[in-house]
Amino acid sequence: MNNQPTPKGNPVKPSTSESLTIIGTAMEGGTFGGIINVNGTRKGVIWAPKQEGTISAILLPKGKTVTGAHSPCDCAANTQGLIAAGSPAAMRIAGLNIAGFQDWLIPSRDVLELGYRHFKPTTQENWCSWRDGENANSVPPAWLYTEESPAQTAIEEFKEGGKAAFDAVWHWSSTVMPSGKMAFIQYFDHGGQDYYLSAECRVRAVRLIQL
Repeated sequence: MNNQPTPKGNPVKPSTSESLTIIGTAMEGGTFGGIINVNGTRKGVIWAPKQEGTISAILLPKGKTVTGAHSPCDCAANTQGLIAAGSPAAMRIAGLNIAGFQDWLIPSRDVLELGYRHFKPTTQENWCSWRDGENANSVPPAWLYTEESPAQTAIEEFKEGGKAAFDAVWHWSSTVMPSGKMAFIQYFDHGGQDYYLSAECRVRAVRLIQL
């Protein structure tokens, strides 16, 4: 495991100086989950309610090469690229209507990382290998996890077993590898990040809003 210390400025506390909004605030059809830089524009991350916004589906259509879904931060561009390729998960997420909002997306790699960083459901030590926790697009940018940081969320309903908690399994991101045949995933039990070819697994819908 990587024991590199967390540098100053790493956003481990559930708040941001960029907005009056606090991590975990109910708003805009879901729960506020931080800020992401999307191609030079700062967007607020809104996670869908678990019951209405979590699905289990196949992300990558079998036998197809996905193009236009390679951004680590742009959920909208990735989701549209996946829809164009016939992704079952992307089509289901795009069809959601939650609290009157119909612009739900599959989180990109760096948006999904923020989901774990701010709403880690378990008390397990974090997996510290490869690039786990590195996030150049979060505001402020984030560095690698340590075994202890991030800790389990302090928000009760997002703790494991809570009504809003991320399931402690891996989730699909919408960020597809350059080959077009694998996509990044995030584990929500220990925080490991990896990529996978094709399987049915969790997707938690997200909205990105202008701050």
